[in-house]
Amino acid sequence: MDASLYTALSELLEYPGPRLGGQVAACLGRLGPRHGDAARRLAEFARAVEGAPRGALQESYAAAFDLDPTCSPHVGFRLLGPDPRRGVFLARLAARYRERGFSAGRELPDHVAVLLRYLAHAPVEPDRAELVGDCLVPALSSLARELERRRHPYAPVAEAIRLVLEEDAREAP
Repeated sequence: MDASLYTALSELLEYPGPRLGGQVAACLGRLGPRHGDAARRLAEFARAVEGAPRGALQESYAAAFDLDPTCSPHVGFRLLGPDPRRGVFLARLAARYRERGFSAGRELPDHVAVLLRYLAHAPVEPDRAELVGDCLVPALSSLARELERRRHPYAPVAEAIRLVLEEDAREAP
């Protein structure tokens, strides 16, 4: 697991700003041959957003991730929907973050980007396999499918992150 890669990938799921091209390039540089399939998917994203007006990309991002619940980047919502158990999931994540000196910032604790930053912050997380295998991978699979169905430019990002997590999980001790 490469903590700097997880941090870089988390930045791709934030609202697109002027640094997006550099963030994509940084991720591509960190992926290397071990994550070849993820690199190919991320290169698709790079091609899709290259030269795209930032306003159009921001509008597309907000329409999907902020306004459409079927494209929610929140793991608890993707796995549980509006079920009250999501509140328990959020509370447990928040407690785990506090115990390890991590802050979710302004996002909810189950946002995919927050979880990626958390895994980078706490690489020896005792429940890492559960967080990745039972939470992040299924949520990203669902998100990638929905974004792909909509032909959304962020579909390759979700798929690339899923591929990295799966590969790292296979190589974990």
